[in-house]
Amino acid sequence: MTESEFLLTNINNSVFFKEFTFSQNELRHPSGNTKELADNVVWIDDLLIVYQVKGRERSHIRDTNSEEKWFEKKVETVAKKQVRDTISFFKTYNSLPVKNDRGQEIDIAEAKVHQLIKMIVYDPKSELLDHKRKLKFLESRTVGMIHLFHIDDYAMICKKLVTPSELSEYLEFREEMFLKHKSAIGARREEYLLGHFITTTNTLEINDEYTKNIDKISPLTPSSDVSWILNNFFKNLVTFSGGKETDYHHVIKEIAKLNREELKAFNERYYSAIEQVRKNDFGFPFRFTSSKTGCGFVFIGLQLTQKAYWENALFNFTEIYKYKHKLNRCIGVVVYKDEEYIQINWALLRGSWIYNKILEEYVNSESEYYPKSEINFLPRYPLEP
Repeated sequence: MTESEFLLTNINNSVFFKEFTFSQNELRHPSGNTKELADNVVWIDDLLIVYQVKGRERSHIRDTNSEEKWFEKKVETVAKKQVRDTISFFKTYNSLPVKNDRGQEIDIAEAKVHQLIKMIVYDPKSELLDHKRKLKFLESRTVGMIHLFHIDDYAMICKKLVTPSELSEYLEFREEMFLKHKSAIGARREEYLLGHFITTTNTLEINDEYTKNIDKISPLTPSSDVSWILNNFFKNLVTFSGGKETDYHHVIKEIAKLNREELKAFNERYYSAIEQVRKNDFGFPFRFTSSKTGCGFVFIGLQLTQKAYWENALFNFTEIYKYKHKLNRCIGVVVYKDEEYIQINWALLRGSWIYNKILEEYVNSESEYYPKSEINFLPRYPLEP
């Protein structure tokens, strides 16, 4: 792995999680031949991002003319072909087993792609190609638009857009803006597009004032950071009989799809359930539903006298909430204290809503404990004054 590939992998791991990032992508054909998939691949459900990385050795840098030739050959020609080849692999092979950055083997040929994003990231190691940073896309007759990023610009975006859903939305917006305003976008740097996206997703106008909002976006705070929760998830994973070590991916995919305000809601309820258990307080489950994904979340804190019934509590409370809001997916989290340690167990319930008389009675009876559900429209990006 080159220095540039290593840097990109670290950036992607911080945004997309190691479970969904693939950076060791050598494919071995039954004939004995090997082929290399893209330098980096991200796959979360129906989102697939294919990356090709090109880095320049500092010792090879001489003058602007030589760097122009390097860019034309390595970025505009070789990397573009490699992206096309990777897309071809997905269309040609029924099986593409590679290891994710957790070391788990996944067959990424199973990707049911609704959103396919192609990207070339380059690291020129000098300012001689700084004028190329306004070049936003390469166009291919066979695979369409390919995003083009200077690695510093890509790192800047990932620092500001801290969740997979935010980044994928930005990349869609970026392409739409380019197709509508090729000349105007081609004359502006990446900061403009990011500032515009943070301010509004209206793609009909160009307003250079939007660039100022990059520094006004509220930074990610501990209240919306779930990375340590997910790392703990992997470290303390228990697989039941017949289960696979990757079964928990279904849970963290739903978390990965949340935006920053929904992550804040997730964290608030998660820690409230833990605090309830630490104090051995009685309380009803904390709940919310993502308006973006339609997945529900239920957080249950149990008292010491209730810990033996954690499994019933987990499935029953989660099922009731899923039924009440007619959800297709709902995640339950139960927290209880087992002697000196706090235990946390998770469940993901999936399935279409079907009328159930018993669940209907439970839903009706809980109305005396819970206030009527509210729909809150959260700001996309709260801006500081």
